Amino acid sequence: MSIKIVQFLHSGQEYKRSEFIKTREKTIKPWNTGDHKRKFLHAKGAYIKGGKETKENDIYFWGEWEPDSEVTKIQTKVKGHCPQYIHKPFLRLNESEQHIKGDKNSTPTNTDPFVFGDKGFFYSCCMQSRYKKLQQLEPGSIILFGSNINHNKDNAYFALDTVFVVGDDKNKKNQYKLKYKINSDLKDLHDFAPDYYCDIMNFKGWKDSLNSPCNSNEKNDRKGSDCTSIKSKSEGCENGSDFTCYRGASYDNPITCENDSTKKMYSFVPCKIGSKGENGFERVKLTMDSFQKIRGKEIISNNLNQGVKYTEVTLKESFAIWNKLREIIHEDKEQGFKEAVRLDYK
Repeated sequence: MSIKIVQFLHSGQEYKRSEFIKTREKTIKPWNTGDHKRKFLHAKGAYIKGGKETKENDIYFWGEWEPDSEVTKIQTKVKGHCPQYIHKPFLRLNESEQHIKGDKNSTPTNTDPFVFGDKGFFYSCCMQSRYKKLQQLEPGSIILFGSNINHNKDNAYFALDTVFVVGDDKNKKNQYKLKYKINSDLKDLHDFAPDYYCDIMNFKGWKDSLNSPCNSNEKNDRKGSDCTSIKSKSEGCENGSDFTCYRGASYDNPITCENDSTKKMYSFVPCKIGSKGENGFERVKLTMDSFQKIRGKEIISNNLNQGVKYTEVTLKESFAIWNKLREIIHEDKEQGFKEAVRLDYK
């Protein structure tokens, strides 16, 4: 058990036009039942303004949202690794207000990390079967979710989409993590996380599902786009694999350093606001030397195309890295991002 900075690599590809369904009124990307990919998303939410308060607005950001989304083609062409489409999240409901979870598969792919809703960010399963240390993160650990672009080239960089700070349990009403088994009755998980999270993640449907964290195949493992492994399947998930669901530190319930209430660390999504984001943009660029002066060794690798990279740190170092990250996204005039701390899914 230790505080870690985790570089977490997932697929950076966008969904293709061939994966959309067009109706008379709109174009839809149905709930994903295949490989995880990124979406450039538009949602209402709250961001940090001036470092002192939150403000509501239209927020544009990169992330993962596996349920249905309404798709709009971006007409303005921007150079670089920018999106072609904007996805607006929504949940389809039947007449009894129950979620419609997939037309062809009743157990569709889950969204992890989950950055939506008013109860904070959650991370609960992706790659935990393969990398057991992901089940043992201490409060103050930071998971940097993203993808390596231009892998192994001179202009390679890590495209960051989510900063997840593992919360703590100083507020006893908000436990920061929960150990659970994939085949349990999941009562504790429903008590730990809000109902909308459990429904959208579809924990109940994981058992014997092709999209369960306990199942995989060689093709997906080699590509690194799946969140599971052959090893986890062979270990017998039918007996109940272990996972940890984490609640991220939030702007309202942050991690503090050295009992100093002015030193606060929270989870956020780099974003742009209103008209500044609607034409799309590249993700935050991190390189191998982004944190060199703080740690003295590489925290970010641009030579990986899948998996995770761990760096053990002290809480003080974690704060320094987090602050440096905010400096990078705010002071770089070319990037100029804001921090989204709440994102709505409807």
